[in-house]
Amino acid sequence: SLRSADGLMMLPRGGPLGCGQDVAKKGQAYPVLLYQSSSYAMRCGTRFSESMHRRMLETKVKVEPSEKLHLGIVVCTSDKEGASGRLDKVKTILMDSLGGEDQAELVNRVVCDMDASYDTITQRLNEAVCGPEMDNANVIFVVVLGKSGQESNPLPFRTGLDVSHVLRQMTTKHADAMAMRLRKAAASEDALAALFENSVGLVRNASSVLISCSDRGLGEAGTVVRSSLNHLVDMLKK
Repeated sequence: SLRSADGLMMLPRGGPLGCGQDVAKKGQAYPVLLYQSSSYAMRCGTRFSESMHRRMLETKVKVEPSEKLHLGIVVCTSDKEGASGRLDKVKTILMDSLGGEDQAELVNRVVCDMDASYDTITQRLNEAVCGPEMDNANVIFVVVLGKSGQESNPLPFRTGLDVSHVLRQMTTKHADAMAMRLRKAAASEDALAALFENSVGLVRNASSVLISCSDRGLGEAGTVVRSSLNHLVDMLKK
């Protein structure tokens, strides 16, 4: 509707009943937001992105770029010896899904051995998430690795439940809707990811966002929460 227009006229309208002006009549004067000069508009057409007033506003209001995500990775596995190579893969997938090195940087990564009792798993996860290794991380991904090379039993279901239960007790301000969104995204890449109970919340005295997921569908999971993580990290600074 603004094609070939030189400006946008602002008509007064006040009150819930709309007792204002809908039509500008001859002889009346109202402010107009100019897009471009008439001669330019006749030659090249009018674009809102080229509005004179919009350009003036952009020079006054500077939008600060979002802070980089400082990424911490905790990998949970029952095969600690064979986890080193897969840890590199998890790191690569997460970094790519979160926007690469321009948007995220790796702070630290820790392998947490799950071949233990529930009490020991609880202690190890607390040390991994709340320990000094994650001091500078504002986003911590806890990734449960499936069993390598076993398509018939790729996801350690019991381990996933234990991890989710422990992390649920460690976190505050649980973001259940975000966790469900993450679960659906992971399942869209790998249907078996729907078996994992994802958790999202705040840890380390509400200074970091914690996300738990499996390595199944990890790329889609990271991509779908990327914008939300940037917003959350900005909010944590205030």
